[in-house]
Amino acid sequence: MNRYAWIAVGLAILVIGCGGAGGGSGLTGGTTGLISTSTGGSTTSSTTGSTTGSTTSSTTGSTTGSTTSSTTGSTTGSTTGSTTGSTTGTTTGSTTGSTTGSTGSTGDVTVVVTDDSGTTGSTTGSTTGTTTGSTTGTTTGGTTGTTDFSAYSSVIVKIYEVDLISASGNTPIFSDPNGTPIDIKQLSDNTGAKFEFLNNTVVPFGTYTGVRVVLDQNFTVVLNGQTLNKQFSAAVLDGQGHAILTYSFPSPITVDSTGATIAIDFDLAAWTETNGQTTATIGNGSTVNVTDPTRQVTSRSVGFILNLVTGQSFDLKHGNHNLHVVMGPATQVNGTLKNNAHAFVYAVWSFSQN
Repeated sequence: MNRYAWIAVGLAILVIGCGGAGGGSGLTGGTTGLISTSTGGSTTSSTTGSTTGSTTSSTTGSTTGSTTSSTTGSTTGSTTGSTTGSTTGTTTGSTTGSTTGSTGSTGDVTVVVTDDSGTTGSTTGSTTGTTTGSTTGTTTGGTTGTTDFSAYSSVIVKIYEVDLISASGNTPIFSDPNGTPIDIKQLSDNTGAKFEFLNNTVVPFGTYTGVRVVLDQNFTVVLNGQTLNKQFSAAVLDGQGHAILTYSFPSPITVDSTGATIAIDFDLAAWTETNGQTTATIGNGSTVNVTDPTRQVTSRSVGFILNLVTGQSFDLKHGNHNLHVVMGPATQVNGTLKNNAHAFVYAVWSFSQN
């Protein structure tokens, strides 16, 4: 199965405590890495199974059955069978069970954020201003507020949740109750799109039609060194402090054992501001160069340290999935790495086969 791996290059690890943890992607190579740890976290795993059977035979009848189950997560299953035979025997049986976990019915999903617009925002802004004249450019910008997200040196939004949309509802593929800050201006440069890793997780096999992103309703921009507060349009607010943005895939995607990579395009060049409210769009991003570490932005992942090999690597338990972290010789560690410690890892990542 295709998995993604963290690479600690030019980054660090902050350790902030110890707690409980309880499973895989990977971090490799590297120049520098930061990991932090805190206290908390728990993992619960349970397996419950029962078998009930009865055999009645007047002459000859036999039944042999076995049930073997291996589950990561929790499994509840039951088998009921009965055999009635008068001469050669007949068997009637039924099996009912359900499994939650990564037992073959779930596929890997990696989610990243990007800005496919690249230099479109700044190119369009400067060309329009020059062509139509400074007066038109200034008037349009001041009146409609539509000209210049390209003028900001930073546009920072906070992401709380990302869901895959299907006919049966929404399936979370990323969740951070504290919100993960993303600087959209860092998601592209003069050569094109860049990528920031959000999560690698598993979802049930199935067909998905789009993506739903839950953001903080407020965000900040930086203009000439000054931080300004902005707000998303009232049309996308949920009344609980969030902005909800969605988009549909060009065609539905199917998640199976080969997995999928979801790139969310924060198309900043298409964002507009009117009377202090921002109309924002997101869409389906390209995954070209997504595995190239030079096209990646430093990402932060939070979890519990497992399977520590001192000075070399560990697994970071993140939700229902693990990320494998490989430390480089210049990885900076703040705190003491130990199993079950709560840690923040700042790194870029690379593709690996697990």
